[in-house]
Amino acid sequence: PSGVPKLSSSPLSVENFHSAERRIRPYVRKTPLEHNHSLSRRFDFPVYLKLENWQATGSFKLRGALNKLLALSARQREAGVLTASAGNHGLGVAHASALLQIPARIVVPVNASRAKISALKSFNVELIKSGDDYDAAQQFAENLRKREGGTFVHAFSDVEIIAGQGTIALEIIEALPDSVFLTAYTSWHGSDRNLRGEMTLRKKMIDLVGPDHIHDRIFPTPD
Repeated sequence: PSGVPKLSSSPLSVENFHSAERRIRPYVRKTPLEHNHSLSRRFDFPVYLKLENWQATGSFKLRGALNKLLALSARQREAGVLTASAGNHGLGVAHASALLQIPARIVVPVNASRAKISALKSFNVELIKSGDDYDAAQQFAENLRKREGGTFVHAFSDVEIIAGQGTIALEIIEALPDSVFLTAYTSWHGSDRNLRGEMTLRKKMIDLVGPDHIHDRIFPTPD
């Protein structure tokens, strides 16, 4: 998609994920990894589901938002944050900013989910509707940051966001150290690179299913 920034920080390491886990631990739930009987029978293979809908905002996106905001300096926190989101990332930033008492502005597309808008309005954030899609909302938010300052919290192309959301993989590895592979339904701005980063560092194989049902089998680099 347009407007996707390149990662400016150094490549991710295992320590990035462990640092994120320690940072966000007091604020997130260690969600259950539940064995699913019907899916296991269907595929003739043990299937477990990671219940990230148990997070306070109903999504794994809270992990990344918290890790990003917790990593900000005192001066950056005082200046506030802003982001663009179609819903779940915005909720994560709104919840994290409320916990940490950081001013936040959330830019959403004009056609964003009414349920997500209603949820965002329950937080003390400045909610701005702009653009017909995510890219347009993001461009508006970037321009706003340039004019008025603050830290832009990108929904996916950010080292702290990736490391925070990738803590899901740490919990899976802890609960199922002998797991063979992990399957994640992803979108272009979803959890794929977050899970991919940690699991491949751990020499795990990931089967990623994108929005067009394309299977991308990721193997670790040989020693």
